[in-house]
Amino acid sequence: MRITTKTEIPVKCDPGTDSVEGIAQAIRDLQVYGIGEKLSLKIARRFGRYAFDRMMDSEDFCYHIDGIGQQKAFMLREKVLERFGPELRKKERQDNEAQMRYNAFLGEIGAHGFMKRRIAEMFADEDVREIERKIRENPYLLTDIDGVGFKRADEIAAKLGITESDPRRIKAGMVYVLKELATLEGHCCLPREELTKKAAHKNVLNIAQTDVVPVLQQALTDGDLVEDGFIYLPDMLNAEKEVAERLQQLMQTRGLGMLQAHDSMKLATMTSNIEYNYQQKEAVEKSLMYGCMVITGGPGTGKTTTLRAILRALGRQSYALCAPTGRAARRMRESTGKDASTIHMLLEYQGTFGRDEDNPLWQDVVICDESSMIDLMLMRALLRAIKPGGRLILIGDNDQLPSVGAGRVLGDIIDSGVVPVVRLTEIYRQQDGSYIIQAAHDIIHGRVPDLRNKSNDFFFIPAADDDEAQQTVIDLAARRLPTAYPGKEIQILCPMRKDGYKVGCNVLNPLLQQALNPNGWPMEISDYRLRRFDRVMQMKNNYRLGVYNGDVGEVMGMEHTVRKWTSTWDNKEHMKVSDEPELQVRYPDRQDTVGYDSGALHNVELAYATTIHKSQGSEYDIVVIVLTSSAYIMLQRNLLYTAVTRAKEKCIIVGDRKAIETTVANWRLRPRYTRLKELLKE
Repeated sequence: MRITTKTEIPVKCDPGTDSVEGIAQAIRDLQVYGIGEKLSLKIARRFGRYAFDRMMDSEDFCYHIDGIGQQKAFMLREKVLERFGPELRKKERQDNEAQMRYNAFLGEIGAHGFMKRRIAEMFADEDVREIERKIRENPYLLTDIDGVGFKRADEIAAKLGITESDPRRIKAGMVYVLKELATLEGHCCLPREELTKKAAHKNVLNIAQTDVVPVLQQALTDGDLVEDGFIYLPDMLNAEKEVAERLQQLMQTRGLGMLQAHDSMKLATMTSNIEYNYQQKEAVEKSLMYGCMVITGGPGTGKTTTLRAILRALGRQSYALCAPTGRAARRMRESTGKDASTIHMLLEYQGTFGRDEDNPLWQDVVICDESSMIDLMLMRALLRAIKPGGRLILIGDNDQLPSVGAGRVLGDIIDSGVVPVVRLTEIYRQQDGSYIIQAAHDIIHGRVPDLRNKSNDFFFIPAADDDEAQQTVIDLAARRLPTAYPGKEIQILCPMRKDGYKVGCNVLNPLLQQALNPNGWPMEISDYRLRRFDRVMQMKNNYRLGVYNGDVGEVMGMEHTVRKWTSTWDNKEHMKVSDEPELQVRYPDRQDTVGYDSGALHNVELAYATTIHKSQGSEYDIVVIVLTSSAYIMLQRNLLYTAVTRAKEKCIIVGDRKAIETTVANWRLRPRYTRLKELLKE
């Protein structure tokens, strides 16, 4: 890393101004014969603040300027060297010394490879001396870098002499707990006692809980954390309040009157050959009347049929169809025959959301499917983009697992009673001989499905223990199912990933990789061992790369990437080849491949088997669910319900009957700490 400007051009000579007129005057002050107002302005307009740098680097700059020959260029350069030479040599010497000290510092803290690059990106506009000062002062700033967690920053802090009881460390530990539990358990906040207890735990700070309490109070005083019933990160509390406020504002918006809505509903339902029930007609009417409404229901209850009726009823009103994931958007597109996109694409995300309150969506109505998957931050972004007077229709199954990210947005909206909700309960989509939908409804209503049924799409294969279940799953995925159903997409779903759990994702994936892709070209980058054509999943939103939590792709190979940019001082294109090869992954709906360096790879995992949570919003031709009693801590009714509803054609459960009975009986959901419901009622 060098001491550079944003354009990556070394600052050599400072004309003392950035204005064209000021630079031109500085050139004239050099008193070069033949360089008057006209030519000085040409140089200033052509090169801006880098005019002096360009003149000193080479006489060739004259080729870009009409009226300046070699003689004038030579005299200009001599004058610049005379004026800036001694000062420049001193500055370069100081800069080089600072760069050497900075490089030594990075080596001291073990920042190499991707981490060194991410630090440079994080502090792109700052001098290396200032970067080193900030990191020494608070190394926990590095936790903002993707791939550098609290544990790594804590190791660096120890090297820099920060003790375990240092308030900076304790505050960083609390922030880490809040962020980690938002990601892993979906909490938006935590009770004071739970936060201090979890932060003090041996796996985080490993100190007494009493040592955390005073630092928490100081963090609240300083505004680093905030308290509103629970303890929040400031942005998380702001997000909850903003979502509640914007939903309340939407409810002030009115569409058609009751009579107009009724007439539009009747016309829309009469123009199809489908007989709609009362609930579906009610959903169509309310979608036309209110600024925001929710349609919820299980599989086969006619949500898609209702959506098509709504689209007809909207008439000339413009609308946008979207869903949280690419797979869900594709399903929406296929079922309606209308264009649909991910929420990120709809909001024109490119590092930041291109659509917001200052540049809202132009459509009158936004309709979002699989809304149970929308987390708090994504809902905030979506609501910001709805134009004044616009409306929002949320469609989803509230009995499924909540979003992977923080919040319980759809559930809180429904439970608040503030937004109109229509529940579809009558089952339509159940073909002769099919048992998948019936099994799903049995599960969510607390009934164990008939595991001895004679259907052709729902099977139970008993396994005496985890070892037998593991072998059965591998045999199904690698031999039996591909032979019987060639070309079908097969997905293994597990309750959890846990190392050591024989039928968890972490154990199954390497075994499935060997069974399904034994001849794939092996690749190794950092500590990651993958093969060409491996099935992989993005495990966390990466806005820099434009890939999102749950995206499934295929490994294509490894290659050195080339970064190109055009310099402002010589108007030439420069390029740099990456220091290490990057893993190339192809995702559906993208023309290009995504390149992962070693710093981004930690969020890419094999996806032959994935957790049920990660499968939300997706459907697969054939689903194999592994369910054994050893995963008792995860056995919850909505977990199995979500897994079964992922299957389009075949659903196979491998495990033991007791585990299924336990899962169906356990209706208690793990609570998520969120106050959106209460805020909506205020």
